[in-house]
Amino acid sequence: MSFKDIDLVWILLVLVVAAVIYSLVMRSKSGDRLRDKVNDMQRVLLITGVILGVMWMFLPQTASLSTFGYPEEASQVDTPKEVLKYLQRYNVAIVRTIDVVRWTLFIVVFWVLSAGYQLLKVFKERLDKEKHTKDNEAN
Repeated sequence: MSFKDIDLVWILLVLVVAAVIYSLVMRSKSGDRLRDKVNDMQRVLLITGVILGVMWMFLPQTASLSTFGYPEEASQVDTPKEVLKYLQRYNVAIVRTIDVVRWTLFIVVFWVLSAGYQLLKVFKERLDKEKHTKDNEAN
């Protein structure tokens, strides 16, 4: 079994489980919610970088998406068998690329954006608290 034959879902499942375990082990509570959320965001960005790097390696290395490696003239594909071979190879490349893009979008939307939202929410609470304190001192 070669690297390109491995189903992306199984690799991502292992990576996500490892990421969750890493996040739980490395979680620390300093008592400052903003500092904790910044640490969480750093951890999420690190984990996302690792997962996206692995997914990048799963993108197909094929000429189907470049300017060489495909037949340019009809004489280069003499038989239906050769046409089928080209179509199958390009279909596999397209399917793998779609899988990688789909999982990339899922990770960015549900993992990175949720961590960013939580960080900004705590930051906004801190700013509101400081503004309220300043308003009370002014009165």
